Amino acid sequence: MPPTASTYNVVVQRKDPYSIFNFYKGLIALRRTNPALRDGNYITINPDDQNVLSFLRKSGTHSVLVALNMSANSQSLKYDLSPQGTKASTAKVLLTTSKSSATSIDLKNVRIPAYGVLIAQVD
Repeated sequence: MPPTASTYNVVVQRKDPYSIFNFYKGLIALRRTNPALRDGNYITINPDDQNVLSFLRKSGTHSVLVALNMSANSQSLKYDLSPQGTKASTAKVLLTTSKSSATSIDLKNVRIPAYGVLIAQVD
């Protein structure tokens, strides 16, 4: 057994709301219940951004923004989703790696921590 087994195990991870275990549990549950994530079309957003992979998943009236910060630095972003037919200026946070308790975000002022993830409903 590695020396880290006492701190990196399922029992400990279940108790930590910010653990990778709980993040993936939430991600799987979200995909099962959200039609845009399950069956939606994939639309690339900000394709020239070297640091953040952003895309929109759309299914009917449901739209979900997914942003993955691939860099070691926090990133600030502005999203204009009107070319994709989404007029929303705010989004409801569905899942994030940020420890912020915010339940909604302003799409003109999105901050994603280093190696962070944001998944937000933008209907």
